[in-house]
Amino acid sequence: MIVDGKGDVFAWGVKYRKLRGQDYGFFSLDRAKPHAHRPFLALPLMVQCKHKGYKKSRQAGVSENEVTETLWALDQFPMNVVYTFPSPKQVEDFSNTRIKPALEESPYLKTLMGAVQNVTLRKIGKGFLFMRSTTNEKLGEGVDADMVVFDEIDRMRANVGVAFKESLSASKWGWIREVSTPSLPNRGIDISWQKSTQQHWFTKCEACGEWQTMRYPDNILEIVNVPIYEKIIPPGSYTFCCSKCKSTKIDRWNGMWVPAYPNRDIQFFAINQLQCSWISADEIMQKKRDYKYPQLFWNYVLGECYAADSQLLTPMILERQIDNMIKIYAARTTEYSRISVGIDWGFKNWCAIFGERKDNGLKQLIGLKVVEDTTEPLGSAKEIANFIKPYKPDIIVPDIGYGKDRCAYLLQEFPGRVFSCHYLDKSKQIIPKFNETNYTCEVDRTAWLKGTAHQFREGKVFLPGYFTEPLLHIYVQHLCSLAVLVEEDDEGDIIERVESTGDDHLAHATGYALMGFEFQGQKTEPKARPKGGISTQGTD
Repeated sequence: MIVDGKGDVFAWGVKYRKLRGQDYGFFSLDRAKPHAHRPFLALPLMVQCKHKGYKKSRQAGVSENEVTETLWALDQFPMNVVYTFPSPKQVEDFSNTRIKPALEESPYLKTLMGAVQNVTLRKIGKGFLFMRSTTNEKLGEGVDADMVVFDEIDRMRANVGVAFKESLSASKWGWIREVSTPSLPNRGIDISWQKSTQQHWFTKCEACGEWQTMRYPDNILEIVNVPIYEKIIPPGSYTFCCSKCKSTKIDRWNGMWVPAYPNRDIQFFAINQLQCSWISADEIMQKKRDYKYPQLFWNYVLGECYAADSQLLTPMILERQIDNMIKIYAARTTEYSRISVGIDWGFKNWCAIFGERKDNGLKQLIGLKVVEDTTEPLGSAKEIANFIKPYKPDIIVPDIGYGKDRCAYLLQEFPGRVFSCHYLDKSKQIIPKFNETNYTCEVDRTAWLKGTAHQFREGKVFLPGYFTEPLLHIYVQHLCSLAVLVEEDDEGDIIERVESTGDDHLAHATGYALMGFEFQGQKTEPKARPKGGISTQGTD
């Protein structure tokens, strides 16, 4: 595709790119070219539109496509490009091992290098290449960009991308490129994928003529049974086959891209290791055994979202915890020894109230409220406070990240009973730590959300019936939006973290409320109002 009269990226890459000292040929259709075993990368590189992306497996060559497109754009247009990664280490590695060699190995590209050449900023051709991590939204400020590339968007902090996209507002191009191995449904790359053309690479069976996209397990045929306890799969145990007739005459080299929704403006391509002609079926099945977590196999090898056993709570689990005898009270009653309130602030403010029964210690949801922000200063906080007051809560735990001024207001209204929660990441603080000096509490985010789910699974928390609480349908949806994401960190260690696959505000409000029951201080007698307010350190 020609853009503003400029030559297409495919021809430009063949002419100017080098890879490890040889002619690039990375996406060449000529099998004799060095590295030429990724024909499925040709069309995605040629397609130019405002919003494009790849939902991909690892080791498929997609990152090289984005390097080529980025360098082409900087050469052909007076354009600034922002290239992002989730962490500073990834930025450094990408700059030193991908961009720098690409520039220095090509005689032509070497002439485009300007005076500024460092890890995070390079002058190339008519513009600048800014390389940034998405650890902080402020890193996206102050740059007038024409193209933003989000590499590994699924590992990026939520909502940080908004600031980087805002840098495109003054550009006549405003190009967005998204590249990522997927993780959970309805987050990261999958959000854009669902709105896109959803293009798949189809190959042909030479035996029956069926065109198909390569998938696991349909296109893998077991030839020799390998016992499940064996760690190593012998060569020749598996082969690729037609999903229809099971013939092994499947041509993984020649293929064509087929969009599921050809009329959509967002162009996205799905790429997995089964369509990579240099990877054997034995290797695919070996990786299946090597990965400890199925999620990593589905994400990294198959390039697909995975949610089979990652969801913390399901509608079935929560329905078991519904007790139609539970009443929604408008005020505190004598059957509860303690009442705890959790609040998740935002443009909409979500409140969940739980009572702990005197007779058996079980927790029950006895109040829900959602309040939309208004133009009145602290209007939503005042409405939440008025809703809470009749319950005479022993403790209130709001999130500190969004509503520091709102937390301070609640502390004035409920002296000594408001502890603003600061979520921690990768922390050993698995039990909430309450600070009675600055009225905050801290806890590891993933550990506590998993613990909240376990309380439901273990039958310690009960909910009222749908007919009693109209918001309960939304409540169940929010709690079912939490899932465990398993991934490798920069050091190659496997880590777990809880992420959302949809709106999850009432899930956090519930977690905060249940956190309140962990507080062992004096809760029944309000303390004197603190003079200095609360600490405003930390984010949600």
